[in-house]
Amino acid sequence: MIDANGGRGVTRGLLCRSGGSDHEISADRILVCCGYLNTPLLLMRSGYGPSEWRGNPILVENPNIGKHIDGHPFSPSVSALFERPLGDGEIGSLPGYRMIDDFREDAEGRLFLTANFGVSGFPNQNALHAMAPDFGREHKRFIKKKGVLRTGTIRLRVVKPPGRWFVDGEGKMLYGGDHTLTLQRIREGIQKATEILEEMGAQRITSPSLAELTPQTRGEQKVGSCRAGMDPATSIVNSYFESHDIENLLICDGSVIPRVSSGPSGTPQAALSVLAAARIIQRYFKNG
Repeated sequence: MIDANGGRGVTRGLLCRSGGSDHEISADRILVCCGYLNTPLLLMRSGYGPSEWRGNPILVENPNIGKHIDGHPFSPSVSALFERPLGDGEIGSLPGYRMIDDFREDAEGRLFLTANFGVSGFPNQNALHAMAPDFGREHKRFIKKKGVLRTGTIRLRVVKPPGRWFVDGEGKMLYGGDHTLTLQRIREGIQKATEILEEMGAQRITSPSLAELTPQTRGEQKVGSCRAGMDPATSIVNSYFESHDIENLLICDGSVIPRVSSGPSGTPQAALSVLAAARIIQRYFKNG
């Protein structure tokens, strides 16, 4: 619940529904942690966001909410089946071996290949593995003899891609950039991964469908929809995770990270949580 005055606002609590009834909960401060997509949607539905939002009326405007979303475009994996096991599922296998291929000094379009060979997963994952035969005797034999340890996968990721995602006025996730370089590098990555697996003597190699390489709304490790910054004109929260525009509103989740890292976003989000906790305690509980 936001009270607005002169383009600014103050939050005074929450309106929620439970058991078919609406409830108002008063609070001195609100800390929002709903993720890169749900945090901006919650704010916009509460009246805080860009003017073009088509849901609830906007009480306090900030055009950056739901914009500037950074992440890695969805990219496929290339899997292979080998004659002999490549690991025992515990030690001696090769999980998480990584290779980087750059072709520009600014690293735009960097290709990141992560290889996993001879690694056993959970039973449900092994049963549905890309190299597992169809259900039947062959499938049972594949599981019983740990056929998954004869498989290898090279996962592709294009980091630092051009363009970013954003949430439109109807809450849909869209991509606001040119996918040309990303698609080019993914195709090159498929070729490189295939050549590596062929050199290793793979018996069979999957060929990812090119139809999967043109998603405009799909991606991974997304961050930045409510990014932090010193300038209120380009960001949502300050260095203490406080909203520039609404008093008593704090945001702490992946949405405040300005740019995605080259790898997964889990570790940066964990580090951010520790930093946010320290700064919020310093700001509001230092005398407690």
